[in-house]
Amino acid sequence: MTSSVSDLACLRSANAILRIDVQTPMRFQALMEAFEKELGHWDATLGAELVEGQAQWDLARESISAMAGEQGLMIFAKINQGEIASLAGTPRFCTIYLVGNAVIATEILKVDIRAGMLVPFRVQLYEKDGSGYISYDLPSSFLASLGKTDLVAIGRSLDEKIASVARRLSCGA
Repeated sequence: MTSSVSDLACLRSANAILRIDVQTPMRFQALMEAFEKELGHWDATLGAELVEGQAQWDLARESISAMAGEQGLMIFAKINQGEIASLAGTPRFCTIYLVGNAVIATEILKVDIRAGMLVPFRVQLYEKDGSGYISYDLPSSFLASLGKTDLVAIGRSLDEKIASVARRLSCGA
């Protein structure tokens, strides 16, 4: 069954997405460098090799886990929105990151495949009035939109991981 745009009103969720904005003592560039150092980085080449080689899950999990940073998170992608926006005449400093952990995402997708729209999750770094900010939606709040308590529990674990990163950055790590 497909839904039309006019049917979307009946699909609204009662769950609120909770946004967190954390001011840091760093300027934008220093914040970006600290953030990228704090998190691990997805190695797409290794990921492709694991898939192409039909790696056993234990080996894949170990290899993927090694990509994560101290808090168990990694950067999958980086989009510098500020570069293009600055062409309009006013310098803008903002970058979006796709952040998560492929092992945790695998557990999430076992519970509900629709969660693939939600993970990895977005984190924005931006500068406002000379201060660098980290902004993100609480993973538990957007995973709750699928109505599965198991996802909320996993989301809370992700909440704590990204909150720990934000706390370190807000202290000027």
